[in-house]
Amino acid sequence: MKRTLSPLVGQSYIGALDGTCPSVPNDVEFGVIAGDKSQGLGLLFLNYHNRHYRTRHAHDGTVFVHETELPSATDSLILPVTHTGMLTSSAVANQVVHFLEYGKFRRA
Repeated sequence: MKRTLSPLVGQSYIGALDGTCPSVPNDVEFGVIAGDKSQGLGLLFLNYHNRHYRTRHAHDGTVFVHETELPSATDSLILPVTHTGMLTSSAVANQVVHFLEYGKFRRA
């Protein structure tokens, strides 16, 4: 697996995607924002996975939403953005600011 993924994800594989990432300490509060706008480079792989396993998992074009579910997260939120779109999304930025100020995401 490492030989296949390493060229695609570079250093992200070591210490994270290989499963050796340490847990977040219990006293650290963190939130998770996932996107469910299914566009992007990973679209072919994720759609293939859904067809092959006869599932309909939501994704952001790179990551399945269910892969972002972390039991120790203080809060989580799904927004209609792509994986790379999160970097420039004002909605994501506003939610991050709200989380940093109040320890939770803003609900509509």
